[in-house]
Amino acid sequence: MARHSKSIDPLRLCDAAEAVLHAVIEVAERRGAAGLEPEWPNPVDLIGAPDQPAVLNDYTRFEIEEATMFLIRLGVIEVRSA
Repeated sequence: MARHSKSIDPLRLCDAAEAVLHAVIEVAERRGAAGLEPEWPNPVDLIGAPDQPAVLNDYTRFEIEEATMFLIRLGVIEVRSA
C-alpha cells in the first residue's frame, strides 16, 4: 500500500483537530436545538456545506480529513458510515 505523499505539521494537525471538535459540537447543538437528533456529523461532510461552521474556514479539506482520522485513532470521535 502506497503512503500518502502529503503531510501535515503536527501543530497544524492539533489546531485542525480542535477546529473539528468545535465544528461537530456546534452542528450537533444546532441540530438538537432544531428538534433533530443531535448526532455528531462526519466533519469532512461539513466542508462546503451550507451550514459549514466558520471555524473550518482556515483549513483545507486534506487538513480536516487528517484531523478527523487523528481524532478517530485517539478514540475521541466515532464516525458512522452511511
